[in-house]
Amino acid sequence: GNIVQSVHLPAWASNNEARLVSICDASESTLEKICGQFPTARRYTDVDKFLGEAEDLDFVVLATPGESHITIGEKANSSN
Repeated sequence: GNIVQSVHLPAWASNNEARLVSICDASESTLEKICGQFPTARRYTDVDKFLGEAEDLDFVVLATPGESHITIGEKANSSN
């Protein structure tokens, strides 16, 4: 979403102690755009596959519509 692209990504890019390792978005075109800035990041269009392979993540940002936060958050929590 716009907040991720205008606020989150620039903040992560400016933090030498943070590393964006995975990106999940249903939109292939959004993934292409973001991964152009973070070429080493793994990319996913399926949240279940993303979370299933998320063993090296310290945190997950839920930048989805609010009604999906509980479901995805519970999945993220159980994959840890």
